[in-house]
Amino acid sequence: MVSCNDIVNVLKDKVNKTSVDLSTLKYDKPLRAQGIDSLDVSLLMFSLEEKYSITIPTSKIGELLSVEDFQNYINGELEKQKAAS
Repeated sequence: MVSCNDIVNVLKDKVNKTSVDLSTLKYDKPLRAQGIDSLDVSLLMFSLEEKYSITIPTSKIGELLSVEDFQNYINGELEKQKAAS
């Protein structure tokens, strides 16, 4: 299972260095409302796809707003992969 901390760690590794203190991120609040710009959200998405060997369709981008949204989506995809194998 992927945790919210796992996602924040990817965010720390991949996003542009901004004035956002990632240690204070609220997992249930939209990332953009917390100062993470759309480019950083895109970088996060691509990094998560690579790290967890999943695909996040562009149609899902508008639904994946918070750390928890990413966590739930990734865990769902990993469960599907596990069930299929």
